[in-house]
Parts: sequence; C-alpha cells; structure tokens
Amino acid sequence: MVTCYLMRGSLVLALNEMTFRINKTVETTEKHQFCPMEETAAGKGPAEQTRAEFHWSQRMQHSVIKSFYVGYLIAHLPAGMISDTIGGKHVYGGGILLSAVISLITPFLAHLSPYTLMGGRLIQGFGQGCMFPSTSALVAKWAPPNERSTMTGIVQTGVMFGNAISYATSGFILGSFPTWDPIFYIVGVIALLWCFGWYPFFYSAPGNHPFVSEKEKTMIETQ
Repeated sequence: MVTCYLMRGSLVLALNEMTFRINKTVETTEKHQFCPMEETAAGKGPAEQTRAEFHWSQRMQHSVIKSFYVGYLIAHLPAGMISDTIGGKHVYGGGILLSAVISLITPFLAHLSPYTLMGGRLIQGFGQGCMFPSTSALVAKWAPPNERSTMTGIVQTGVMFGNAISYATSGFILGSFPTWDPIFYIVGVIALLWCFGWYPFFYSAPGNHPFVSEKEKTMIETQ
C-alpha cells in the first residue's frame, strides 16, 4: 500500500517543481486590473523556480492529475473478475509492476508532451486500480472466515498509513536533489524491488503455498 501511494502522490508534489507558476490577471470589484506580486517565501516565487521546465496551464496540470483516476476507476471491475480467475497475486503484483514501469519513464513522458504524461498516468491509474479488488480476493482466500473483517480492517489501515508516508517521503526526496526527476526513479525502483519479493514468496491461496501445512490450510478454510 505504501508503495502504491508513493507512486500515486509523487507527481502531485513534483508538479509544483516541474511547472512554472502562472500569474493570472486579477480583476477587482473596481474593474482595475493588476498582476499579483511575486511571492518571496523560499521556493515559492516564480523567479526562484530553478527546477521548473514546463509552461503548463493550471487546467493542463489538473488534467494530468485527474487522468490517473480515470484509469483507476476503469480497472476495478475487470481486476475483480480477473482476480477470481487467475488469483489475486498476479493481479496485484502486475498492477504494481505496471505502475513501477510508468513511474520510471514519467520524466521521459513529461518531456515529450503533457498528453503523453496523461496517457502514462492513466495507465498507472489502471495498474493501481487493481489494488483493492485483488486485495479482497486475497483476503477471501487467506483469512479464516471469522477473521476476514479484522484482516480487511488491517488492509484498510495500510491505505491511510501509505497516504501519510507518501507525502512526507516524496517531499523529502524532492528537497534532497537539484532536479525533480529522481523522485520518479526512486519510487519506481522501490516498487520493482517490492515486486521481486512479492512474486517468489506470495501465493494467491494457501492451497498453492509449499510451506503451509495441511493443518494450517484446513484451519484457514474452515475456521
């Protein structure tokens, strides 16, 4: 969960460093027009944006962010159906792997155009949209019937924890490098390392796990 939210939240924070702020002409009630003063707080004034590279409108930036949630929404139903067919392990792991690849190529997509970045974020959202349906399938297989609600609560706690950790960690990473792109490489590599641990050691059901005893399998399935 933490890995998912690291990849999800990194772009939201990085956009502030990637794009130049746009001073809008403000119209007052007296019909006078003026441009707001540049902010002087550290790192907030347009003149101090040494890492900014893109002149994207606010609408374009919002579209880049929202594109993630389009893919996220689309993925839920097919992810649940596929999890029931091939197992939650492959759907969950595949979603993280797809998100990791998109994170690693995000700087490349951004330099091509905001539209390619939107496409990448849509795909990344699709990958992460597999998270909850596949998690539900895994809980149904691994948690004993009388403990499934507790297990689901633990999983949901990971969502809030991941959300909190992601913003704190992303902000720290952004402030530790002279450019904005390392954050995408770092979180992408973290996600790939997670995948290397997930695929060899996790199974979609206890019946498939070579190290779960018959007694444990019976307990999980019947308790």
